[in-house]
Amino acid sequence: MCKKNKTSPSSSVAAPTTVPKPRGRPPVRPALNKGPVDEEGTPDVFRSLFTLLKNEGRVTRQIEERASLDWRAERPLVDGFVSKVSKQPSFIPRQGEIVLYVRPSSPPFELHQEPSSGHIKTYDPLLEEFLDYPNWLAGLVIQVPDSSLKTSDLSPSLHPETASGTKKSVNLNGFRIEPLPSPNSQDKNVSKQHTYVPLHLIRPFCFWQTCLQGIPETEWHESIHNALTCSATVSLIDRHTFWGDWPDAEISSRGIYIGAESYWIGDTIRLASSLDPTDTTLTLVIRIQNIITTFKNLKPEADGSTVTGNRCEEISISIIGPVYTVDAAPTTHHPEASLQDLTAPMRSYAKSNGAPWTFFDRQGGTLATGFSTVFSRLYEEDAMRTWFPCLPPSQYIHLGKTDIHHARTIAAATDERIVDSPDGRVWFWGD
Repeated sequence: MCKKNKTSPSSSVAAPTTVPKPRGRPPVRPALNKGPVDEEGTPDVFRSLFTLLKNEGRVTRQIEERASLDWRAERPLVDGFVSKVSKQPSFIPRQGEIVLYVRPSSPPFELHQEPSSGHIKTYDPLLEEFLDYPNWLAGLVIQVPDSSLKTSDLSPSLHPETASGTKKSVNLNGFRIEPLPSPNSQDKNVSKQHTYVPLHLIRPFCFWQTCLQGIPETEWHESIHNALTCSATVSLIDRHTFWGDWPDAEISSRGIYIGAESYWIGDTIRLASSLDPTDTTLTLVIRIQNIITTFKNLKPEADGSTVTGNRCEEISISIIGPVYTVDAAPTTHHPEASLQDLTAPMRSYAKSNGAPWTFFDRQGGTLATGFSTVFSRLYEEDAMRTWFPCLPPSQYIHLGKTDIHHARTIAAATDERIVDSPDGRVWFWGD
């Protein structure tokens, strides 16, 4: 410890030497917040909220992670993304989703369902003939186009005068997609081979079996196996409100990833009334109004005071909203939905099938369903007709159920994050 020199006023004092300031990152000051932190040193908002609930008995709070640089940086991006998604057709892939795709090449080609076999093949729009089976990959959508896309972009040769890709670079009009690496490996080199892909060379992963028909499994790209391994993954997006009465709590979110797709408030998604693999029908849809994570009978950690949310009797995720069906004629038990109740995909489906949507609940109210009953978004009839013209429109709503069920079965058996879990789970929770 340095002591201050005692000098008289008449003593000569040397001029202080200027010390250069050290360059580089300044030392990190200790956080003023004395609450719990996560592994990155950021205040753990959820642990704080759970502990507050235990201490006060009843809590309602907006979830804000203002000490997290990531959270603050993502706020305007998330708000803009939600606004954009709510206005675009459901067939347009979203950032962060897993899709099937084929790399574009020259001369250009398209993907069409061959009438004689029902298989998806490459198609030469100039020669007007089918060529060969496509080289499918499964990849993660990293970036979406700046330009607005529409139904005509699903098949540019059918609508060359309105397709967005006819006059713009694929970098502006294409989706940047990276092949999906294995979740069981640290080697992520495959994801460095990104490609800008036009919409007409992309298909939802929920139709993977249908798209791969006729192609031996030995010829599949490794990314397809990787995508199947990830098919039983669930992760919440933008958790915004926390409330509870001790020892129970709930968290409300704006979105959720289930397998390959993301779902947001306002989306119309297909539900299974039965998880029986032999049942190939899907006749229910739900218009999402809320996504709730419920914690039943929370318990403190070993210290007796901290609550993390990891110790409780049950954690469940519910999708909440009005449920509709096309499997029941309008009756007093299933009142018909009005046009105002229907989203754009529902209106297009009703128009092509001539069958009305009816409420699954006799009161027309909201219902809650577990996330495992969700299979995919409901796609517009125009998109389904372009992708699968050999199918009758009445089959559009059912297509893909066996594909998704098989994918989840594969994931439960191959995803090491699930296989190695001690509690026998069949889903990997990304949160």
